[in-house]
Amino acid sequence: MGQARKDKRFKGVSPFADVSPNIFYDMDEVHIQKVFDLLTDRFGFPAEWRKVWKEHLDKQPRGADEIGLFLEFGTARIEPILNALLLRHSGYSTFAKLCEYIILHNR
Repeated sequence: MGQARKDKRFKGVSPFADVSPNIFYDMDEVHIQKVFDLLTDRFGFPAEWRKVWKEHLDKQPRGADEIGLFLEFGTARIEPILNALLLRHSGYSTFAKLCEYIILHNR
């Protein structure tokens, strides 16, 4: 837990998310695709969100950590929509919990 707190890769995840930052060490590109699949299938997100993510990723400097960027992107852009859809307050860490769910169910 100490290493994950020092790791800048997880700065997009709130320490109050009730999700262990260590879980994100297991995350990779396959999990990102599964997150988008779940968003499309269960929550009705348009498939164009993948394109928005890729455009955001293309604007980042070379060598930037894709997983850390995805967590920041999802927390900033996707989480507010999910919280509104699920009638949750804006401080709820829905996106981090969604990623945790995908990682745990694909082990």
